Amino acid sequence: MPTSPSATFARLTTAVPPTDPVVHFDRAVVLGGSVAGLLAARVLADHARTVVVLEKDDAVAADPVGPRPGVPQGAQTHIFLPAGLVQVERWFPGFAQEAVQAGAVRSRFVNYLDGVPQAPDPIPVLASTRPLHEALIRRRLLALPNVQLVTGRATGLRFQGSAVHRVSALIDGENILLDADFVVDAMGRSSRLSHWLEEDGWDAPELERVPTDIRYATAFFERADIEPRFGLVSVHNRHRFDGPAMGLLNAVEGGRWMMAVAGYDDDLDGSEADFRSRVKHLPPVFEEAARGRLIGEIRTYRQADSRRRKFTGLERFPTGLVAVGDAVASYNPIFGQGVASAALQASALSEFLHRPADPKASSAEFFARQQVVDVAWPISTAGDRARQKAAARAVTGGVSGRRPPAVRFTRWALGQIHRAAAVDETVVARRNAVVFMTVHPRQLVSPGLLARAIAVNRRRRRPLPDPLA
Repeated sequence: MPTSPSATFARLTTAVPPTDPVVHFDRAVVLGGSVAGLLAARVLADHARTVVVLEKDDAVAADPVGPRPGVPQGAQTHIFLPAGLVQVERWFPGFAQEAVQAGAVRSRFVNYLDGVPQAPDPIPVLASTRPLHEALIRRRLLALPNVQLVTGRATGLRFQGSAVHRVSALIDGENILLDADFVVDAMGRSSRLSHWLEEDGWDAPELERVPTDIRYATAFFERADIEPRFGLVSVHNRHRFDGPAMGLLNAVEGGRWMMAVAGYDDDLDGSEADFRSRVKHLPPVFEEAARGRLIGEIRTYRQADSRRRKFTGLERFPTGLVAVGDAVASYNPIFGQGVASAALQASALSEFLHRPADPKASSAEFFARQQVVDVAWPISTAGDRARQKAAARAVTGGVSGRRPPAVRFTRWALGQIHRAAAVDETVVARRNAVVFMTVHPRQLVSPGLLARAIAVNRRRRRPLPDPLA
């Protein structure tokens, strides 16, 4: 079986549902009812007689009132990138149509990069609020006869020999031990798994943090257009410091526009006056949407850093235990890659469990497949690392050292591609395929694409017309 990152990625992005599942477990337990946890539970439903999703929020009772308390960013914008939507459809056929019937908007999107409009991508995205798409996935999952959701909080793990054996949980005020043949950590960016492993003498994954200090403010406005021309408009100003670093406008259920503005090291105060002053720095379509009636309060959110836990290469790690979603990688949210990454990790789990061999033999084989996480990580962190270096140079007045030739070439090549994307539809489509996580990043610097970008830039073609003008 091919093991290169690009070959693994190509296999895991398949839209074909798996067949002939092998039942390995009596009971599997998923710690956390996030989208990552729900998708992992769906995969496990094919391989376990019983699947228990342990979630501290009373998700069913809250469904579909609003964001769960355990999801601090639940009131902020969320979208399904194409790779994520393909995988959710793979596990829950008809999901997109069901979401549209509930008010979600599936349409093309427009992207502005540093003030320059890019070509609209032909691949549609699905826009809705986080509570809606999470509720739809949860309902479909709980309709399966062997899946149950239990309201409770995981407090630890118990091991037998080299394998996980039980989950310790607080349920209805009582300390309970749940037998478990397989456990998935989907407890999010604040997962306690590393602490539990170290307590019992196991190796814990290395935690990498990349400071972001990204701050959001999100507001809802009444939407007049039932079927808007574009359901999603995004703005990324990579080099601007006098206005929003990001703006996002998407049409969501309830006849609303969901609008977000974000900045780095910002002082968002959540007031309507502050929000509207920031919107003036964005394309006119944002001000047009903001003329609708403001619905509810403006919500703010801050994410201090991106986090990546590295589970590969651990010498002492229990079998029958894996981690997914934000418990493995929590990205800078401006790229919207969290759901797509979680969905591709579910695909990795499915491939791992479809082997005829005992999947408790080595969790390392799953983590090797989970390298799909590293497709999004460099994209998410590149800008944040560049800002850190720029800030350090500004403070010290120093000059950074000369970068290695490979790094200099990559930066030059990406610069050529980003410039060409403003005027060439083929280049922007290929670049977006990487951002959308439908192809491996290696294809972004392929010789053919780079040659086209260079040729386009030499011709100095006029920028593409603004699709929203």
